[in-house]
Amino acid sequence: MNTDNCVLLIDDELDTLKLYRLKLTLDGYQVITAIEGSKGIERASTEKPKVIVLDLKMPGMDGFEVLKNLQGEATTKNIPKIILSNFDNPGVVENCLKLGAKEYLIKYQVTPEEVSAVISRLIEKPV
Repeated sequence: MNTDNCVLLIDDELDTLKLYRLKLTLDGYQVITAIEGSKGIERASTEKPKVIVLDLKMPGMDGFEVLKNLQGEATTKNIPKIILSNFDNPGVVENCLKLGAKEYLIKYQVTPEEVSAVISRLIEKPV
């Protein structure tokens, strides 16, 4: 797979995955998805996306654990991670940024267009 414009979405909400997959595909991205944290880590390691968009509240392995795992692996550490969650607690946001997330977006406060713009910025200017 050509990973130059590949985005990995990790979220257990199928409607969220469908919405963002459609928008990002229309914007020219290759989109891969995972509905659970452990599968997301596996896909990140094998597919090597340019950006990972990650929800926090998932059954089994939550987004915090996924983020810690991704940051702890050499193959996924430098992939920019965007948290896309409904948690808008400042402590949660701060914790995610300390754990290595590049952006923290609150689902109900952003549109798919805004998320796509953040992804574009992170791909064009790798951190």
